[in-house]
Amino acid sequence: MPQSFFLKGLLVALIFGIPAGTIGTLTIQHTLQKGFKAGVITGLGSTAADMFYACIGICGITFVSDFITKYQQWIRLLGGAFIILIGLSIFRKKETIKEADVDVYTLPKYFFTSFGIALMNPATVFSFMIAFALVEVPSNTTILQAEEIIGGILCGTAIWWIALSGITCVLRKKLNTIWIQRINRVLGCFMIAMGGIFIFHG
Repeated sequence: MPQSFFLKGLLVALIFGIPAGTIGTLTIQHTLQKGFKAGVITGLGSTAADMFYACIGICGITFVSDFITKYQQWIRLLGGAFIILIGLSIFRKKETIKEADVDVYTLPKYFFTSFGIALMNPATVFSFMIAFALVEVPSNTTILQAEEIIGGILCGTAIWWIALSGITCVLRKKLNTIWIQRINRVLGCFMIAMGGIFIFHG
């Protein structure tokens, strides 16, 4: 295992902090709809939630983890319903090929939507606790070490969202309206399915 706490955080990001499911789907769709910046902002919303849960895992904030454990079924129900509604919206979206236009109101909406979805997954905090054990993060970390870990998680996930949005943006230029509408339907169905799994898992 790496001795640098920054590298440990980077490794944690690669193992657990890069969701390829719901947030990844949402990032791809927002990139197709509004362009590169919208995709990155969407992904960073998930990164913010990851950092919140990582802080809980590092600091061992008992009352927060106890609350999450106690109400995880309700959190899953609300999160799953939210994901399904977004999936239906994506499925029904009529996309056209045009220059991406994004305003100051749209970007915060994308950020907080993905932040909310990621935050409504109670398993995340426990995943980070497992990840910290795997990369040998000690329970008595100093403030500086904790900052390095969080910095590694931030950099690792940010690089992933930039890469995913960039690749999607390049592919977007090669697609016509019909293909984008088909992709929207596939992504919408996937989001609906993920919402159902989110609700009924466990």
